[in-house]
Amino acid sequence: MSVRARLGLGFGTVVALLAAVAVTSIVQLSGFNHDVEALATVRLVQLVTVGRPPTHWA
Repeated sequence: MSVRARLGLGFGTVVALLAAVAVTSIVQLSGFNHDVEALATVRLVQLVTVGRPPTHWA
């Protein structure tokens, strides 16, 4: 194999690995975004509701 071919193969491998890491990162961030939205819309509302004093006193 010539030096040019080996350099091309090595560069192609690095680019492929970089693309795989980028795709994995995007998928993980998407899942993280889903979890944060769930915390902000559901859990925070529940926490605020629990922390409020009752509207009527028995």
